[in-house]
Amino acid sequence: MQDYLLGDEVVKSGDPNNTRVNEVMEGREKRIFDAAVDYRAGKDVDLTKFFGGVHSEFIVDVAMSLAFDLRKRYLVMVENNGAVENLPSDAMAEVPAYITDHGPEPVRVGEIPTFYKGLIEQQEDVEKLIVDAALWSTPTRRH
Repeated sequence: MQDYLLGDEVVKSGDPNNTRVNEVMEGREKRIFDAAVDYRAGKDVDLTKFFGGVHSEFIVDVAMSLAFDLRKRYLVMVENNGAVENLPSDAMAEVPAYITDHGPEPVRVGEIPTFYKGLIEQQEDVEKLIVDAALWSTPTRRH
């Protein structure tokens, strides 16, 4: 939400030469790749180097629920398809869902307030425009 509500402050405090992507590549990603090289070389490896933080645990838990039909409930991004009544069916929505071996079963949350609906619709529109721009800028699509 900070990107939406505090956009100017986020941009002012950010370093365009050291983005979040750079932080991940120079930190977690480097630790994991270095540990993998050591492992392949037969060296002792500190297994904590493979810990990627909360998101990594979340991904493993979701994968386990998907693989073994555990039907655990997580907050995930899904194609709306009516989960949020006042958003388009093809919009992506972050809603609670039971993760089964057939994929997520979203919990229907009803309508959301106008403010949040506007934020989601704006994000959807921006993402669609980015895809359109990428498709139309490819050499095969130029006119």
